[in-house]
Amino acid sequence: LASILYNAAGMSSPFIDFDDYRRLYPEYCKRDQSDGPAPKPEVTFDKDKTPVMLVQEASCKNSVKYIGEVFFEEKEELDPKTGIAVYICNARLMKFSGTGNGRSKKSAKQKACFELLKCAVEMDRYQDFRIPAKSKEEARKILEQIKPADDDISINKESKEVSVPENWTGKLMDICLQNKLPVPAYEDEEAGPPNNRIYTVYSIVGDSKASGSGKKKKEAKNEASKNLYQLLQSQVDSLRKATNQLEGNSEDMGDDEENEPIEGLLGAAGVDVSRAGTETEPQKALEGILSDTTRFLPNYVIHYRELSQPSTRGRSQSLLTVQYSKAPPQPIVHPDGSVTTPKVDKDAPASFNYVFCGEGMDAGSARDEAARSALVHFLTYKGPRETPTPAPIPLDP
Repeated sequence: LASILYNAAGMSSPFIDFDDYRRLYPEYCKRDQSDGPAPKPEVTFDKDKTPVMLVQEASCKNSVKYIGEVFFEEKEELDPKTGIAVYICNARLMKFSGTGNGRSKKSAKQKACFELLKCAVEMDRYQDFRIPAKSKEEARKILEQIKPADDDISINKESKEVSVPENWTGKLMDICLQNKLPVPAYEDEEAGPPNNRIYTVYSIVGDSKASGSGKKKKEAKNEASKNLYQLLQSQVDSLRKATNQLEGNSEDMGDDEENEPIEGLLGAAGVDVSRAGTETEPQKALEGILSDTTRFLPNYVIHYRELSQPSTRGRSQSLLTVQYSKAPPQPIVHPDGSVTTPKVDKDAPASFNYVFCGEGMDAGSARDEAARSALVHFLTYKGPRETPTPAPIPLDP
């Protein structure tokens, strides 16, 4: 149409037919036919991109690559096998999802996005994330170029050997259960700026206390448990050495100056408590000791109660209570023959109890263990009070 208008106006047309152009300028239209078809441009991929960048590009609403909004869920847990704190991240975008874990939040997030992209590739939706691939296999190879590095610090880079740290929190709980000690309690505090917090955790068992510090609260707790475990273990070893000394096994004790005195560990020096662990019938042995009226008052009651909740190791638990009732005040006979009745303390408790715990495979063995704990106590203890000496009876003049 433009050529017709130009010809009607007596002007030459600025357009030229392609065949005329090829005839007039053949040098610009030649191509060596022996070269075959023109090669396709090579598919390239920016290796500097990270999995998080690809996912964020697909979730940016202002981008032409937007396909949906991405959601992240992050949490921190303590690995039961290694005792190391790890971060876990879950990434979800439309019907694609992935989970990653690492020593830092950033590492866990990168691994989660990488797993999300792998999910998209397996569903043949890699083009939604602008991955320049023609097939699923090619997309997998591209993803391998941006795979996050493993940051597992439990692997020694020099020796390539796996070093699993001790779970001192669990070991502390075990030594407390084995020696009938209270369950460990923990207190924590923190100091420093928000970007460089230092946590201090205190581990407490009875009157024993130890501390640990670190940049993570769980690492500080593990260190505090380690320090308290070593302290309790030394006390238990000292108790065993003292028992061996009482049994006459002094050859394993070493120098006497290094031996910790038994006073304060057993409650009374020179008392052999080893029989508590060797009694075949500890319940009867306990009754036999308490029936000694030269050491204990006769007004006591022994009661066993089985707990419905099993122990942390799944065993039966039993509580043993030795209850002493308050004896009525005895009248005082004076030398002149007069008798005075002491005043009754109404605010005093009507009874006082001694409670011991034990655990075993069944209720019977749990009772035996509780009785053995009571034996250790009463073998080194003279009772709640000594038998009162009867007042002298005045003679007739």
